[in-house]
Amino acid sequence: MSASAKGVVLGIDVGTTGVRAAVFTEAGVVVADASISCPHDAPRPGWAEADPEAWWRSVIRVLGELARTTKLADVVGVAVAGQAPTVVLVDDAGAVVRPAILWLDTRADAEAKELGTEAYYLGPKLLWLARHDPKALARAKWMLQSHAFVGLRMTGEVAVDPSTAALALPLFDLGALDWVHTAFTRVHDTATGAGITPADLTRIFEPFFSRKRLADSSGSGLGLAIVHGVVKEHGGYIDVVSDLGHGTPVRALLCWANLNAAAREREQEERLAAGQSGCDVAGAIEEEADG
Repeated sequence: MSASAKGVVLGIDVGTTGVRAAVFTEAGVVVADASISCPHDAPRPGWAEADPEAWWRSVIRVLGELARTTKLADVVGVAVAGQAPTVVLVDDAGAVVRPAILWLDTRADAEAKELGTEAYYLGPKLLWLARHDPKALARAKWMLQSHAFVGLRMTGEVAVDPSTAALALPLFDLGALDWVHTAFTRVHDTATGAGITPADLTRIFEPFFSRKRLADSSGSGLGLAIVHGVVKEHGGYIDVVSDLGHGTPVRALLCWANLNAAAREREQEERLAAGQSGCDVAGAIEEEADG
């Protein structure tokens, strides 16, 4: 389907098994969508890792697929979502330090018990890294999530929204919407001397905080003026990049946020019923939009 009307929004989802992107109208109607399989690795039992660079290459490829049927110059806003909590270590140049540790990785079970939480959350993963890969932790400037990594590549900015930060247990206070500074000593390993600070997990932002232009050098062909932040709708957050200074992009982004929140709610119920956790919502979002 070809898009001729102005004011469409682009959604990108970095899922557990692949990357999807879709273009929506203001009304939430899907104009075009594309997906690429991007499976994770399991080098050891209980481990789940992925190459963040593969995510970025997949984002560029799906945008290329969309460009075959959609005029991407009509895109007035971009929303980025992704599976979490996933540890993506990058250095001060934004280069990936080591494979990302995904949400379903259980290698940090012992650390989780020590911290009084589950291996699913970010805190145990960071403590495991402090103990078993302190050199990688020392090289890292920031610890990002999958969607924040894509946001960094698009904008040059690093940030996290409160909903994603809440998955960093026991390092985040959801009531105060801030890092628990005293808790960071709990993910420090005395034997290796490795640990992290709140600055390593980036700043927490509500919408909107900075305006950037998507670099043409990214290979995506998009030269959009964008803002990287979050939209809160129905109690759910989504990282977004928006707008061109008029009302249409905001309405479109809120529409995407509505679809995303509904999809996340339904997908969460399905996961709980199946005894699972994690986040891979692109298919659910597409179903919701088609319905």
